[in-house]
Amino acid sequence: MSIHLYVKKLLTFMITFGEITSKKAITILFYIGIIPILIQSYVIGNTIHLTYTYQKQISYLSNGIPRFTSVETPNIFFGILSGILAFIATLFIWKIICELLIMIFRCFETYARSNTSAK
Repeated sequence: MSIHLYVKKLLTFMITFGEITSKKAITILFYIGIIPILIQSYVIGNTIHLTYTYQKQISYLSNGIPRFTSVETPNIFFGILSGILAFIATLFIWKIICELLIMIFRCFETYARSNTSAK
């Protein structure tokens, strides 16, 4: 299949209504919804990385006398871990919402079929 036909088929699919099943539509919605979840998880991880710092002790010599001071250091490990956990938790909630939407639309389809067959 040439690229021209593939693009034409994709554009036809995108602008026509009634051609897609509810399960396929919710699946597309699920995958599109992953993008904001990734952005949100990055923001959470970055915020925690910069907010929850720890004190790192630094020693240096001043006129031959050892001195100690501390510097606030961003907690990279905690930021990455919290970003991953936020992604997993939010993705799990998003998956449940999409599954519930599929169940609701299946109920509507079953109800519509039973009403059309009864008439």
